[in-house]
Amino acid sequence: MKKNYAIITFFLLFFLLPGMLLKAQKDNKPNRYYYDFDKKQLYKDVQHTILAERPLLVKEGEEFQIELTGFNPLDYSIIIEDTAYNMFSSNIDGFINLLNPSTIQGGNTSAVSPKSNKDGNDTLYTTKVLNVCPNVSSIKKSSDSMFAAVYRYNKFIKSLNLINEVYLRTTKLQTFSPSDIRNIINDSIVKRINHILPKSLKYSSNILPDTSWFVETEEALFSSIFQFKTVFDSLEKQIKRAPDACFKIEIDSIFKVKMFLQEFESQHKYQTSPAFRKIMITYSNLTDWAYRVPLIVTRSYTVSKDMRRIKIYKLEKGSDNKKLYDIINVKMTRGFKIDVSGGLFVSGLYDAKFTLYSKDSIFTSQYIKYDSVPTLADSLVNDKFTAIYPQNNTKVSFGGMMFLNAHTQNASFVNYGFYLGIGALFSDQTRWSGSFGGSLILGRNQRFTFHAGVVMAQVNRLSQPYETNVFYRKTFDEIPISSLWKASWLVGFSWQIGK
Repeated sequence: MKKNYAIITFFLLFFLLPGMLLKAQKDNKPNRYYYDFDKKQLYKDVQHTILAERPLLVKEGEEFQIELTGFNPLDYSIIIEDTAYNMFSSNIDGFINLLNPSTIQGGNTSAVSPKSNKDGNDTLYTTKVLNVCPNVSSIKKSSDSMFAAVYRYNKFIKSLNLINEVYLRTTKLQTFSPSDIRNIINDSIVKRINHILPKSLKYSSNILPDTSWFVETEEALFSSIFQFKTVFDSLEKQIKRAPDACFKIEIDSIFKVKMFLQEFESQHKYQTSPAFRKIMITYSNLTDWAYRVPLIVTRSYTVSKDMRRIKIYKLEKGSDNKKLYDIINVKMTRGFKIDVSGGLFVSGLYDAKFTLYSKDSIFTSQYIKYDSVPTLADSLVNDKFTAIYPQNNTKVSFGGMMFLNAHTQNASFVNYGFYLGIGALFSDQTRWSGSFGGSLILGRNQRFTFHAGVVMAQVNRLSQPYETNVFYRKTFDEIPISSLWKASWLVGFSWQIGK
């Protein structure tokens, strides 16, 4: 039998305990609500089909988050309460200037751009200077091929401005989806750049190219230019070994080409390449939004107050002043709270007060007279009698009390609960008092509480066996009073101590 118990216990621990732990972990996750920034709507589901009521009602002690979507992170930043999320860059205009190669200080790329004819159309570099001598045909052919490669490279570099154009266009959108960004990049960047590239370098996949394709394309086009440096070095050696009548012209032609390559390399290193890297940063961010929905998830808020105000600010590009965009009010519901309040009360407890009335009286008293036979005899007696009469006094009392309140914690102005109190009854002599009963709490953050219940305290009463309105044949040095514990009604009010 003990073995069977052990097997059952092992089964419970091995199979049920992990599930219980996972469920507990899941239950501890904060609830998430979904806010559409463009529509200013709050939803309960990620599909944005079930509207959440506003103000948002959340149980006490629960955690919740708000996920924001439907905004343009390239155009403005969103600030939630004191937490700022810089989506891309706060200084958009300055960043665009960095991305535009023509505006980079010292970044004039005209030295590596195709020349234009009178009609303004791009043309290949001319090589007429190499046509003087008929013996330089091989130099002319290599030069033409090199300048054709330069033309292709510059057309590629110039086409990269499309990335800046697309970026500027997306900043004008109020909101966008990843599919919108993918379509814009594909139609306005990839297809148009593909059009100017040789077949071997065209991008053919249905997936958007990443920055590595642009880098590899740039390197391939650049290498296609500088492979001619080796060609011209070899031609120069051949001419020097077999000089002829065109020796000077040939050497000058090669010198000019090599000087051009040297300048082009310097221009590439210090101007074109840095500008290219900045454009790739822009493209990387664009492709990032092509596969990721722009969203912000707030920190987890634990509901412990009646009201929480989540303020959403919009920081426009080029502006230093945030503007209030929306406020999400969160009210607590189905909560239970214990707090302390202090105040005054009035009760039905009171000290009974009395007065003494004494009088002299002559009366006949009988006594037994012992003669030969006992007989009754009368005697006149003069004596003092005292009576105790109640005084007419107000049968209420006042006091001060500290109340320990346990009450509902809801978003409404009115809450209910019960209390335990300890305080002092203000009478001729201050006495400790205790109370319990119900509470009515008015207010939210700062509460005003009404109390109604039973109070107990020691009060003065006539000592037993004495009674009022009865003459006693004696005098009293003081009224016989005893302190007795009595219970009565209580009505009080108090203010919450602290928050």
